[in-house]
Amino acid sequence: MRRPWGRPAAQAFAAGCVVVLASACSSSTDPIEPKDPKISAATPTAVAPTLPPAAAADTPEGAIAFVEHYVELLNYASDTGDVTALRAASDPTCKGCNSYIKLYEETYANGGYFRDPGWKVSEISSDVLDGARVIFLDIDAPGGSQRQTTTAPVEATMDRNYKLASQVIRSGSGWSISYLGRQAE
Repeated sequence: MRRPWGRPAAQAFAAGCVVVLASACSSSTDPIEPKDPKISAATPTAVAPTLPPAAAADTPEGAIAFVEHYVELLNYASDTGDVTALRAASDPTCKGCNSYIKLYEETYANGGYFRDPGWKVSEISSDVLDGARVIFLDIDAPGGSQRQTTTAPVEATMDRNYKLASQVIRSGSGWSISYLGRQAE
């Protein structure tokens, strides 16, 4: 259960998020990517996940359902290289979102791929911090393999668990992600 945050805690959260976004843009060799073992070409052979009706509701439960859908879109983009639906669900100013979009586009354009079973949400909760709807989620990310380009060596990835935070905003009649990053410790 999450405790309600006061202004100092929310400011610490925001500061932690900035650090996370900066580190997410580094050239770390320890990526945290969703993957699928069945698909290795940039040409999508699967269909993008469709928005469940619950994810359209302008409620805390609707925001949670939307973030769960967003994780499915991350997995789909990682599986296929098709970022169309992921981009549509991301606010253009979301640096974390844009870093994943760029990673998937560039990797598949260069003949690379990601392979593993994909991210799974193991816990999720919602809170309002300084007027913004924030969704906290724990992700189980099974290991697999990845290749950055056609000629790059295949790299093994390890099982990981991540505590992420996302901020959602209303966009037209639905939601979009305006922040995506690791939770501040």
